[in-house]
Amino acid sequence: MRRETRELLEHAGVRVRYLDLHKEGLYIDALRVIVVSSRLDDNDQERVILHELGHAVEHRGCSALYTATQTQHIKMEGEANEYMLREKLAEYVSDRDINKENIDAVTFLESQKISLNFLSSVEELLKTGV
Repeated sequence: MRRETRELLEHAGVRVRYLDLHKEGLYIDALRVIVVSSRLDDNDQERVILHELGHAVEHRGCSALYTATQTQHIKMEGEANEYMLREKLAEYVSDRDINKENIDAVTFLESQKISLNFLSSVEELLKTGV
């Protein structure tokens, strides 16, 4: 796990546990714990941790809303994905010492092994700032 991710987790007061899950991961708000599948490679574990950390940061104390309606569920998933993408973009910029204006969204997604389904979200983040 990257040092920056460990610092984000520490700042949020969230711990990570690895288990042999049949899903990628989940966040347990009452315990402030992210559970990640040990079946994933390091890159996918980092992506999942950042997504679940997005729930911890953006949705603390709101776990009941997550299952309240399909609309709320979709909204919260989108917010967690945006958090993950922002952090991955910041990492990408830092590691390559480049400006956000020089980032090609497709190249970024492919290099991070993130689905191209996030293309419009990444393009929007690049417009508004990383």
